[in-house]
Amino acid sequence: MFPVRSFMPLLISSTLLVACGGGGSSSGGGERTGVFKDSNVIGIDYRTSSGITGTTNERGEFRYRRNDTVTFNVGNVEIGSAPGSAVVLPVDMVEAGISIEPGVTGRVRFMLLLDEDGDPDNGITISDDVRALAMGWDQPEFASGTLAGDIADIISDVASVHPGATLPSENEAIDHLQATIRCVRAGAYRGTYQGSDRGTFGFLVDALTGDVSGVAFSSVDGGEYVLNAFDPIQYSQESDFVSSTASDTFFRGRFPDANSVAGSWTDGTIGGFFNGQRIGGLSNADFRFTGAFTGDDEGLFSFDVSENGTVQGVGYSILEDELVTLSGSVSGTTLSATYSEGTISGTLNRDTGTLSGSWNNTVFGISGTFSGSGCRLN
Repeated sequence: MFPVRSFMPLLISSTLLVACGGGGSSSGGGERTGVFKDSNVIGIDYRTSSGITGTTNERGEFRYRRNDTVTFNVGNVEIGSAPGSAVVLPVDMVEAGISIEPGVTGRVRFMLLLDEDGDPDNGITISDDVRALAMGWDQPEFASGTLAGDIADIISDVASVHPGATLPSENEAIDHLQATIRCVRAGAYRGTYQGSDRGTFGFLVDALTGDVSGVAFSSVDGGEYVLNAFDPIQYSQESDFVSSTASDTFFRGRFPDANSVAGSWTDGTIGGFFNGQRIGGLSNADFRFTGAFTGDDEGLFSFDVSENGTVQGVGYSILEDELVTLSGSVSGTTLSATYSEGTISGTLNRDTGTLSGSWNNTVFGISGTFSGSGCRLN
């Protein structure tokens, strides 16, 4: 165990298992699995540039091959195209897309309109009835400033099979998409940095705020540097962010995909680059909670929580560059879990996305506290 400095609260130390990250897998024939998200979009048709066709399943999943472009449509309406990836978002369908760009918000509003039960928190489900009606729809101009009037006939059609369906406002669409992007990026990441200095780092992306904070440890001088959120993630294709130390060392990063982080660091006239990968964070988890721990050890953690309250996860000690797996359950908001050297207990609220508690290592006689945040991933 190493000496503690004030960081941000979590759980544990030692041994290892790295769970796979935030989405996507490959299989025979070179096919991979991706998820179309503005919440998971269920029942939307797709086709890829390599010839794969299908309809997204109950988790919003589609199949693609490396270097594919994937096009999504509902009946006669093409929602958009994007490079095949573990996670495809509406911002990926517009060049240099950001959450407030009209072409992006128009797509989000349209898909929210089509949702079978009007509750996107449990996914956006496009029913067979809506898909049948959509075969007769004209292609909307999603960036139009008069979208509601332009698609009045479509709104009427949807309301005829889903009474009460309405076209959400731009602000509702923006808020929803930004929450989705925060949840996709949320989690714990570990990696290395190089250049004028080198060492290891751990980042934590907050699901509620998009802030990126963490710790970097230098293998050159043995120093440990707390990284505080400077600019939270941007609601764009690679979600750029900035974190910094009190001594004005800046880590400027981005997310090349759902499971990795990369960027550059500077400290005055010196600097270099960094790369890292998500720890924990199963793509099929119902809820993802991540945070940090402190006490007699410090680091990051990621909890995957199922709808029925099953918890599995991993904790990461930054200084020792080691991970440990844990398992447990949530009953109501009460969290109880164990790992190879001890126990974890606390409060995990899936409704508010908050998490806090304490950890106890009975083997080494050490303990501490943890806190974090979470979101519904699927």
